[in-house]
Amino acid sequence: VDVEGLTLEAADEAEPTIDATGEDSATIDVNEPEVTIDGFELDADSGEVAIDNNGVIDLTVLDVAADGLEQGVAAQQADTQGLTVEDSEFTDMSTSGIGASYDDVTVRNTVIEDSNVGIGGVATNADATVTIEDNEFTNIDNDAIGIGGTVDGDISDNEFTDVAPGILITDDGDVSDLTIANNEFGADDVGVDIDADATGTLDATENFWGAD
Repeated sequence: VDVEGLTLEAADEAEPTIDATGEDSATIDVNEPEVTIDGFELDADSGEVAIDNNGVIDLTVLDVAADGLEQGVAAQQADTQGLTVEDSEFTDMSTSGIGASYDDVTVRNTVIEDSNVGIGGVATNADATVTIEDNEFTNIDNDAIGIGGTVDGDISDNEFTDVAPGILITDDGDVSDLTIANNEFGADDVGVDIDADATGTLDATENFWGAD
């Protein structure tokens, strides 16, 4: 996508597939800001990414599905800012459902399952404001949400099942202004794993930790 402000939107009630199998590339490469992708199933070779955000601002992904790729959405290059993913589903991702290492990340009403990581690398390359709410993470081999830097915002109303752990905060994490609330963690899962060298006092009240 090389047009600023472009919206790719499927027709009402249609579920078209954009297939880049055999092209040795992401299904959709985004190279310009303020792009919206709405209502597609995305396919590519197994080692590729469904949507690759090449360092642009304000990418919106709505009602998108991808299965069996490396990543659903990759937003990890320098200068990336403003990622919104809503009403989408990413299954069997070998790296992560969403890679989001810069600022201004919103993920809502999205399912990530049977994958290595759910939302990975949050704030690892820049301080980040996040809204991660009303999502489902199921059968995630490693962290469902990984935080590696200074982050503020809310992680709320998410459901975690068979994850390891639900939310990982590394030694570089600063969670002084982060709230984790009203999430449901599985009885056999570690809900929040905080490295001893992480900074700040985390507000993680009013969550369900898998036991009455």
